Amino acid sequence: MSAKILLVSAPVAKACEPDPAILALCGFLRARGVDAQMLDGNLAFAKEIFSPKRLSAFADKVLAEETGDKRRATAAKRAPIHVAEAIKKLSGETVYRSFHLYRSAIGELSEGYRLASRATGAHLSASDFTHPSLSALSSKDLCSAAENPSLLGTAEILDAVAAKALEGSPEIIGISATYLSQALHAFALAGLLREKGFCGPLILGGGVATSWKERLSPEMGIFGVFDAVVTGPGEEALLKIATEGKIVPSAGVLAPRHGVWDEGGDSGRREVSFSPSLEGLDFDGYLSPAPILPVSASRGCYWARCAFCPEAAGDRQPYAAANADELSEIILRAKKERGVRFVHFTDNALSPLHLQKFAENLKGSGIKWYGFARLERQLEDPLFMKNMAAGGCAMLQLGIESASKRLLDLMRKGIDPDRASVIVENARSAGIRVFGYFLFGMPTETPEEARRTIGWIKSHPEALTFLNLSLMNFPRGGEMEAAPDQFGLENVRGRDEKNDLSLYLEYAGKETMERRELRRILTEAKRDPVIKKMLLRSPPWLTSNHGAFAPLP
Repeated sequence: MSAKILLVSAPVAKACEPDPAILALCGFLRARGVDAQMLDGNLAFAKEIFSPKRLSAFADKVLAEETGDKRRATAAKRAPIHVAEAIKKLSGETVYRSFHLYRSAIGELSEGYRLASRATGAHLSASDFTHPSLSALSSKDLCSAAENPSLLGTAEILDAVAAKALEGSPEIIGISATYLSQALHAFALAGLLREKGFCGPLILGGGVATSWKERLSPEMGIFGVFDAVVTGPGEEALLKIATEGKIVPSAGVLAPRHGVWDEGGDSGRREVSFSPSLEGLDFDGYLSPAPILPVSASRGCYWARCAFCPEAAGDRQPYAAANADELSEIILRAKKERGVRFVHFTDNALSPLHLQKFAENLKGSGIKWYGFARLERQLEDPLFMKNMAAGGCAMLQLGIESASKRLLDLMRKGIDPDRASVIVENARSAGIRVFGYFLFGMPTETPEEARRTIGWIKSHPEALTFLNLSLMNFPRGGEMEAAPDQFGLENVRGRDEKNDLSLYLEYAGKETMERRELRRILTEAKRDPVIKKMLLRSPPWLTSNHGAFAPLP
C-alpha cells in the first residue's frame, strides 16, 4: 500500500487558476492507485491575506505606525472593505464587461497588496513577492527562511497554509515552486511544517527546482530543509517514493542524505502525464470570470533550437505530446462536470497540429482557449486562423522578439518578421487576440535594429492586442553559454557570489549595446502615443493570465 502524499503549490503567484503541474501529477498518481491529494497553497495564502480579520489587523498596524500620513491612513481604513468587494467582482462575470469597472476592481485589489506590503515589510503584489533583505536566488537566504519563517513578515499568514496542509495527515509532502516569486515561501512553508511536527519526507519540485539543477551540490543547506529535490518531470519519481513510502533512487531525484543523486541521469525519456485530476479541486476564489483549466498538451519544446533558451540544452526532457483527441475529451468533461469555460494551454508552444485539432474538437462547446504558439507557416493561412477562432481560440501568445531577420537568424529562432506581420493581421481579422513578446538587447543588436522593431510594433496597432517589451537576460544553459564567442560575447561571468542559484549571467560584447542605452530606447518607445495606448490595454499585474477575457477600452 502506498503512502498518502500531498502536493502543495507555494505562494506567491497569480491566483487566477490552479497549478497545472499539481493537477497533472495528481492525475498520474491517482490513476496508479496512490492516495494523492492537492492543496493550492497560493490560493489559500491569498484568501488568508485578504480575509477581513487579516486586513483589519494590517490596517491597525499601519495606522499605528504611519500617523503622520493622512493619505495612507485613509487608504488603510478603506482597504478592508474595498478589497473584499474587488475580489468578489474579479471572481464573477459582470466586471469583465467593462474596461473601467475592471480597472477599478484591479486598483482596489492593489490597495490591499500595498496595505499588506506596508504591514509585513515585504513587497507583495498579485504576481510577485520580494523581501528587502532575503534573496530567492541565495541558497543561504532560502535556508534562513526555513529556519526562521518569521523573517519573511508573512509567516503568520503562511502558518494557516501549513495548518491546512496537515489536516489530512499526509505521510509525504511535495511543495511545488514554478516561479521564483514562490521560492522563499516554499522554504518557509517547509520550516513551518517541521515546526508543526511533520516528520515525513519533504520534497521540493517544480520549474524553479529544475532550473537550479546544475547549481545544486550535495553539501548545500537546501538538503537539510528538503529530503529531496525533484528536477524535471516528477511523475516517475513521486510514484516510486509514494509506493516505497520513502526517498528512493529515480531519475531527477537529488537527495544526498539518502544516498541518492539523480540515479540514471537524464538519459532516456521519462513518463509524463497529460491527464489532470480535478477531484477535490475547489474553483471558488480564483480571480477569473469562470473556472480556468490549465493543461499542457506537450512537454519540452518541439523547436528547441533558440540559442538563448535553456530548453534547447541537450539534457532537457525530450519533447512529448499529448493525444489531442483524448485531451479534448478531458476538457469537455471538465466543462460538463466542473463548469470550466476557459482552457489555458501552458505549453512552451502549441504545435500547428494541436492548434488544428483543438479547434476542431472544441468547436461549438463554448470553451475559450489560449496559449503560446510559434510563427509557423500554417498561421499565414487566413482560413486556418478563422477555423481556430471558430474553434474557441481567444488569444495567441507569440514570441515575435525582433523585426531584424539578422538577429532572429543569429538566435536560431526560425521565424521571420514578414511572416509575423501576416500572422498578427490574420489573427486580427479572425478576432483572435495577440499577446506579442519582444526582446531587446540580443547580442550585437544595433540601435537601428531596436528602433526598427519599435517601428514594426507601431505598424500593427490593432493586431497586437497586448505587448510585452523586455530586456534580454543571458540565461544559463543553451547555446549562448556554451559558445559565447559565436554571438559576439565576451567576459561572461556570474552575477554575484551571494546569489549562488542565479539563473542568469553577466556579459559584454564590443558590438552589444549597453543596458543604459537600451533602457533609454525603450523609455522613449513607451512614451510614443501609439505604443503607450497598446501598453495601457494590458491587464495590470495579471497580464496574459487575463488577456483572453479582460475587457478592452
